Amino acid sequence: MAEESKRVSVKEWFGLKRDNFVLKPKENAEDRKFYASRPNSVNIQSQITGLEVRLESKLSPKRLYWGPYGSGKTHTLYKVLEALTALGLDIHVAFVECPALKKTSTFTELYNRAMSEIGMDFVIILLKDVMNATVKQVGFAEAEIVQRKIMEIMDDEDLGRATYSFVTAGPQFDPMVLWRWITASDISTAERDKLRVTSDLRTADPERLTNILITLGRLLREHKNKTLVLVFDELDRTKDIGSLDAQVTFSTAFTRLTDPAQDYVTAFLAASASRIQELPEIISAPVQNRLGK
Repeated sequence: MAEESKRVSVKEWFGLKRDNFVLKPKENAEDRKFYASRPNSVNIQSQITGLEVRLESKLSPKRLYWGPYGSGKTHTLYKVLEALTALGLDIHVAFVECPALKKTSTFTELYNRAMSEIGMDFVIILLKDVMNATVKQVGFAEAEIVQRKIMEIMDDEDLGRATYSFVTAGPQFDPMVLWRWITASDISTAERDKLRVTSDLRTADPERLTNILITLGRLLREHKNKTLVLVFDELDRTKDIGSLDAQVTFSTAFTRLTDPAQDYVTAFLAASASRIQELPEIISAPVQNRLGK
């Protein structure tokens, strides 16, 4: 009797590295190299080429990705970003998944998440580099001139003072103090005094928070020749926000961020909706008009 063929599993037969065929680009970087197109999917290569041209030209494209839940928005975003990175473009990507929000939540919570995804070390090193470049330009002996110059560069007096205070204080200054302030997190009056700032960003208006993000994008462009790419995914979670005032904080921030004249931060917005009329209120008419068709 012929020897029975050895039974092999489906996993072995197809050479799978895991137990199923499901692509999970959020969790597995290898999966971002593949794209499972679906009916009515965007032309992925056209998206990649168009974005590549604009980014190479030092422009900051803005895009809105929307469709029914499960239609592949996140998958598309990860594929686009993977392709742009593989092309060797000088970009720093922060993939910001909108957190679960309450009825009274404001843009401050999304700003905090965005800063966390940009990264503490990344931001602190960038601010130090800007400070060092400023000192080389004007000379450290003129402390008052350096401080005025850094405030001018930051386009925000408190951000300039905080950067100056942190860098000049030396290694004994805990960088977490600066990080808590700049991320609009909990900070004491004593810590604000140490930074020599007059405001608490937890109560700052959304346009100011957005301007800080844009300032980081500008500094990244000027000092590292890179473009900051912010991806705001799962924005349909903002539909639970019940307060009109709270909704306005988001729409105000995104209106500023998607302004065609804003050339330092690339912004991708993504939300689930079966029709464009069902997009969350925060993606207001001014935002949609700026993004185009």
